[in-house]
Amino acid sequence: MSNTASTPFARNRAAETAPLGPLTLAVDCGGGSIKSAVCAVDGTLVSAVHRIPVTYPFPVIQWLDVVGSLLDQANTAGFTIARLSVGLPGMIRGGVVVYTPHYIRSAGPHTPVDPGIAGQWNGLRAAPRFKERFGVPAIVVNDSEMHGAALITGSGLEVTLTFGTGLGSSHFLDGQLQAHLELSHAQFIEGTTYDQYIGEHVRLQIGDDAWSFRVVEVVRALYPVFRWDAVFVGGGNAHNLTPHALETLTQFGPSVRVVANRVALSGAAKLWD
Repeated sequence: MSNTASTPFARNRAAETAPLGPLTLAVDCGGGSIKSAVCAVDGTLVSAVHRIPVTYPFPVIQWLDVVGSLLDQANTAGFTIARLSVGLPGMIRGGVVVYTPHYIRSAGPHTPVDPGIAGQWNGLRAAPRFKERFGVPAIVVNDSEMHGAALITGSGLEVTLTFGTGLGSSHFLDGQLQAHLELSHAQFIEGTTYDQYIGEHVRLQIGDDAWSFRVVEVVRALYPVFRWDAVFVGGGNAHNLTPHALETLTQFGPSVRVVANRVALSGAAKLWD
């Protein structure tokens, strides 16, 4: 496994000035990689971002081992981790994995489901499992919800749409997280779900120009569903949107922002507010 920093969780300059408070280990789980960092109480990242690839098949015990290793490395780097926030793709309800789309696959996203691994993941009481194993309190939410927690102002209906391995979404009303809707698996056009229409595998096939056009189509289709007061467009592929697409997106509601993917890590601390 590799990481983006020469020393995992190396301290950065923010660690010298941020109001540290109880430190949160943020773990953002994607279909292709798992990103993590240490957050101060205000969401400031006080360590370098640590990234490791996901290898398939990916059973629950391996996921737990990865998070345990991250906790150990953060503590070894001199951070005393008080709590854990984990963002996971799929339907997460009350810290329980109702369904996750990627990690149940035999060889990565969009490959056949491994029934044995699916049985481990779906129904997993993830938050209590972390507490039991590592002794720190944990919050486990959909990864787009952790993303949104870093961005919302707490006023009106605020929606986060994340474009990465597939489509992620979350919505908050006056600062309160609302019940998760797994839009990614809804049918967008006949015979094709949102994930199948704008997922990473499609972007690689058709290129950024055509993919960006599809993202605009998706946002246009979702605006009448939400009539949001603000929408945040992010995720691992947001930086691949073309300038024309970015300009077009501004027509969908009075407040549209395209944000960097790493903000999800800052949302880890905000989840505890």
